[in-house]
Amino acid sequence: MKFFSYEVLYDDKHIRKLKISSDLEESTAEIDKDNHKIVFQGFTKSFTNWLPKDFVEKFLWASLKKFP
Repeated sequence: MKFFSYEVLYDDKHIRKLKISSDLEESTAEIDKDNHKIVFQGFTKSFTNWLPKDFVEKFLWASLKKFP
């Protein structure tokens, strides 16, 4: 895997829904702002091949703070 990106599909003060893409697959994720959790629907192939899940989670939390 060489890249991943995301697009915000929905955002309010409680939850942000994202479309996440990599060169291996495309899926969605929900950031639960109140409970500080990220739930991925799929995206397992990317996490298995070169992209650590904790890296993606840290990136998404940082982007949430930078682009509220």
